[in-house]
Amino acid sequence: GKYEVSQEQWATLTEGLRPSFFDGRRGPSGLSLPVEQVSWFECQTWLDRYDMRMPTEAEWEYACRAGTQGITYFPEGDGYEEHANFADKSLQTMPGPPEWSYNADLDDGHDRPTEGGQYKANAFGLHDMLGNVGEWCFDYFCWHYYSYARRVDPLGSRPIKPRFEVVYRGGSYRDTIEYLRCADRRGSPRDARTSSRGVRAAMSVPGWKRRP
Repeated sequence: GKYEVSQEQWATLTEGLRPSFFDGRRGPSGLSLPVEQVSWFECQTWLDRYDMRMPTEAEWEYACRAGTQGITYFPEGDGYEEHANFADKSLQTMPGPPEWSYNADLDDGHDRPTEGGQYKANAFGLHDMLGNVGEWCFDYFCWHYYSYARRVDPLGSRPIKPRFEVVYRGGSYRDTIEYLRCADRRGSPRDARTSSRGVRAAMSVPGWKRRP
């Protein structure tokens, strides 16, 4: 997807469901904002009904990097504020847990998720690959997976335990720039829902086979 799945798109896919925290009842928002508070299970179920899916972790990073090899997909020296929505001076105005960290010397102009296209795209034309909301990936999460994974198109770690965590990528409006890296990877329970995590839809091409 060029953008993260929006609340309007999610409502269409799910026949009217609107689970997001920033849904218009708690301050300025709109259906054009990315959907959040959706679990990995829900994303898998609803996207699959329309022949879409979550990207694998390797696909996500390839799409995020867009041919670059740096920490981020934008040129070194460019301001983060032009490319990503992250925890900055603006976010300090929003009530939150005291342990939240901020880049108080930077200001991207937003204290919550924004609709797609507000920040510069990467070289593939994809917006908000870093920041805004974190994005679920298909793979199960394993810290040391890439120490033994195949080098070309790794398919992701298989679950060792029934409650094995799954991967999410990209950071969010609640993360500082230290977490807005193409290679940053984190795990979460599959049924977790948070206002800082959504999904970007992907579609398979001929020859791609998903691991059972």
